[in-house]
Amino acid sequence: MSERKPISAEQFRNKATRLIDIDGFEAGEVFSIRIKPVSLLAMMSNGRIPNELKSVIVTLFNTNGKNTKQIKMNEMEEIILMKQLMDKVCEDCMVEPKYEEVAEYLTDQQKTQIFMATQGNIKDYIPSDEK
Repeated sequence: MSERKPISAEQFRNKATRLIDIDGFEAGEVFSIRIKPVSLLAMMSNGRIPNELKSVIVTLFNTNGKNTKQIKMNEMEEIILMKQLMDKVCEDCMVEPKYEEVAEYLTDQQKTQIFMATQGNIKDYIPSDEK
């Protein structure tokens, strides 16, 4: 019988983080980056997401018009808020390189890919009676 040993901090981080591929800057180019898991709901509850972005999260979880809170905003406001939300998620999840190191160079496509990789299928989080 082998002796049990606790996982090291480095091993824990390596298991909690993962490499994802995002588009590069030239056709066919791909970069690998390391991200850690993030939760939109946790970010909301601990104040990491400003109040004005919370309505965007509510709309992400909205299915078939079944929304407990009616949100009215024009498309431009919605785009601006979604960009801010994606920036916030990228800032929280990017491990290597760090968001701060490359933020001004990230394209909208790259940010979208990172955001989607952190969230998986948002529909999976919706209670089954609302799907």
